Amino acid sequence: MHYIRFLRPPKVGQTPLIELLFIISTDLGDSLLIPNEPIELSVTAHIGGSSPEALSVPLSRKGQVVWKAGQRVLKPAFRPPAVVVKALAACQDVQICVAPSKVHSAYSAESILRSGGGDGLIMPVWISLNRQVDEDRQVSTRKLHFGQGIGSASDLEIAEDVGEPKSLARHVWDGGVVTVCGLAGTIQRPGSVPEASQGPWMQAVKSILAGDRPVHVLELGCGVGVLGLGAAVVASAMCTDPSQETVVMMTDLEDAEEQVRSNISRLPRLEGVQLLYENLDWEDGRRGNFGQAVTSRAWDLVMFSDCTYNVDVLPALVETLSALHAANVALASADRPTTKVFLATKPRHSSETAVFDLLSQHRWVKIQEQTIPLPVMGDEPQQVELYLFEKT
Repeated sequence: MHYIRFLRPPKVGQTPLIELLFIISTDLGDSLLIPNEPIELSVTAHIGGSSPEALSVPLSRKGQVVWKAGQRVLKPAFRPPAVVVKALAACQDVQICVAPSKVHSAYSAESILRSGGGDGLIMPVWISLNRQVDEDRQVSTRKLHFGQGIGSASDLEIAEDVGEPKSLARHVWDGGVVTVCGLAGTIQRPGSVPEASQGPWMQAVKSILAGDRPVHVLELGCGVGVLGLGAAVVASAMCTDPSQETVVMMTDLEDAEEQVRSNISRLPRLEGVQLLYENLDWEDGRRGNFGQAVTSRAWDLVMFSDCTYNVDVLPALVETLSALHAANVALASADRPTTKVFLATKPRHSSETAVFDLLSQHRWVKIQEQTIPLPVMGDEPQQVELYLFEKT
């Protein structure tokens, strides 16, 4: 999948003139899109932000903003209509959205899953014209529509760094996006559930989140929060008894904290779900050194996505999983508990498979697996791999 990515915040000149600077690249920004045919993009101003009452004002003309093979960057400039100038002068929230046509857009869970990996998609991007007040923290947002049956949080909004991310933890990765799309698909109305969401892994995780008792979910290496927030939205949509509260605890290194807490605050209140965050370094976790929030309860499900790319940290990751299981055992009052782990990954190199040998050495047993095709334009087909392990 490809992403429209701002290299810097928009410039609003005195003329007035709105100047943009962006690329279309893969999730890590390491490869630019090389389409077989030119991709036309639309640029729209939304007065009132993303609220249902927002006024949408086109800025680009047909054929004005086009990404072609060999393109390195796009630098379009627009003279905004009077209504946009007036809104900016009144300090109203004005957001710019850059998006491909609907047929090429990764704007919804359904569009991503139903592409089947055969047609490449591009995720749109949003950015505010007048709320970039902290020069050290410039962000753009991704918006993913989950569809019917989700409730109040039908759109997941995730902010990430503009330009070169300050940390790999501070931007959106493919694996988390595709995984939450699949989870959202499991609770669509009968007859409209995508094929990927009917798979064994998806249904197994759905059954855990839809349990008839309080469910505790811990995420490792949450990054900007795509997987954890998406799982929380799905759990809330399945909630039938708000008193049986699901807890979703997201963890990562300290440099991820600011962004993930900001993204938590973007969600509307989720009925029957408590969202938490705590810093966790796997070097501490492998020794069983966890924070107060992590040690306060047993965890039914531990999850992570896009965390196996750095093989140097895999031993610490797997030992952290086993330390969490040991903590679950210590908290159990009767039968020995079973801890489940789900992982999602878009394989980037063959050495990542070392994680499976390590899991086996630590007596984690694989009980489900599934693959979901990943939409890619102008490149070889890719896929996201999903696994469910358990240990007793």
